[in-house]
Amino acid sequence: MALIIPVGFAQVQLPLSHALSLRSALVTWGIDIDAAGGDFVQVANDMPSVFGNAFGAEMASDVTIGPATIRVGQDGGDPLAVEGSATTTGAETAAIAPSSVALLVKKASATGGRRGRGRMYIPWIVQDAAVDEVGMIAGASLPTYQGDATAFFNDLAAGTTGDYVTPMVILHDSSGAGPEPAPSVVTGLTVDGMVANQRRRLGR
Repeated sequence: MALIIPVGFAQVQLPLSHALSLRSALVTWGIDIDAAGGDFVQVANDMPSVFGNAFGAEMASDVTIGPATIRVGQDGGDPLAVEGSATTTGAETAAIAPSSVALLVKKASATGGRRGRGRMYIPWIVQDAAVDEVGMIAGASLPTYQGDATAFFNDLAAGTTGDYVTPMVILHDSSGAGPEPAPSVVTGLTVDGMVANQRRRLGR
């Protein structure tokens, strides 16, 4: 099923590249770019800063955030891919869990059912000391990660770091029949108390 990106919306594809890994990780989310007009390159260049301002203090210092690509919805035809050039880096120097251990950030919206929920997997941010033997994030660390996620959500909605207001949305796959669903406005982000495992993010 194809992802639906209507006019006025975009999908952000933000690579995270670790100096010791041959493979980068990709974090994706949808945004409303109506306020940006046609200044798509600036939106792409803003995304690493918005993400880095929220999560960068906890992300490994060996990680480069960006540059981002945004896939912009068109009135007919495939989405327009716009590449940015801006990057930033993480700042955490403590021991970090491997890339297969990710912070799971859940997206909520007013849309009911599975269609109204989304998630992001963020690697190279969970400290070794912050997770126990069964994958639970220590109580002292969870509020920090939750604060990062909330700051990220609020920054996108307010345009504090970026040049434009770009509130987060959940983009939907085509159902193949009937009217296609409009993007769901994200109402909040919640960090799960248990880490997520993505073995495919380990290098070969």
